[in-house]
Amino acid sequence: MGMTMKSTSKTVMQSDGRPLIEYKDSPEMRVIDLATDGLPSFSVLGFTRFRSMQREDEEHVHDGCVEIVYCLRGGGLAFSSRGQEVQFKPGQMFVSRPDEPHHLLSIPKGVLLYWCLFRLPRQGECVLGLDATDSRWLSRQLLDMPRRLFDGNDGLRRLFQRLFELHDDTAFKPHVRRLLMRNAAMNLLLGIVDASNSAPSHLSDMRIEQVLQEMRSNPGGTYRLDDIAEATGHSATSLNTLFKRVAGLPPHAFLLHCRIARAKEELVKPGCSIASLAWQLGFRSSRHFSAQFKAVTGKLPSKWQQGTENNNCIK
Repeated sequence: MGMTMKSTSKTVMQSDGRPLIEYKDSPEMRVIDLATDGLPSFSVLGFTRFRSMQREDEEHVHDGCVEIVYCLRGGGLAFSSRGQEVQFKPGQMFVSRPDEPHHLLSIPKGVLLYWCLFRLPRQGECVLGLDATDSRWLSRQLLDMPRRLFDGNDGLRRLFQRLFELHDDTAFKPHVRRLLMRNAAMNLLLGIVDASNSAPSHLSDMRIEQVLQEMRSNPGGTYRLDDIAEATGHSATSLNTLFKRVAGLPPHAFLLHCRIARAKEELVKPGCSIASLAWQLGFRSSRHFSAQFKAVTGKLPSKWQQGTENNNCIK
């Protein structure tokens, strides 16, 4: 990113005060704490470049913080938030609320992310030097976004990058740098609120959301493209584009993701039959199921079963 590395780390605490996750600078992750730059509202600002496929991380919460993630590059990225899977594609942002259990489910190779933890003001505090009324308004906007999965834009990408650059730049006098960083941070938050409110929320999106929920709850069902198009009021030709906008994946890929996710849940149960599971999930054969499962997870179903004691993140 053309920045001078300043080593730091940040520990995410559980609600009982015990540490859960520690973010550290590494070749794949840049982490900075902007409190040292006069921005205590930004508990963590991060940039992540995954050079290889990653394991799922532990479910966790960010007490009192809103987490904002901006996917710059890479497909197949997925979160689990309160038991619901959320997939998003490059150019999209996802916001998780405070105290909301979540974790990364799918972390493919090549993904680039900007992300931050925005700490909501405590009693008597204000955000970024705003007065009490404006501070409450901005905090409420971040908590009550109409959509938490929405399109970002190049302006937001540049503001994330600008914060990193200002943090590393020693050419400015300290008070000037703090003012520039506060301005960039304010523009970033307002831009995120605006992007969420500007995101499409048409009836067609709601219908597609209903199809997504049905696929999640019943991944073994049959979902013909023509039937989905009729149910959502679209042509089969335009459905793929609209489905990808809402789900981050085309229908067949999203259904496969749901089936593999359910398979991982079932395979950890004692006595699970791979052949029976393949039939229940709508695969043509156990061989087809095994091939698809390995393509997504890197393991055959039988190997996944044998290694369940090492897959502690599967619930």
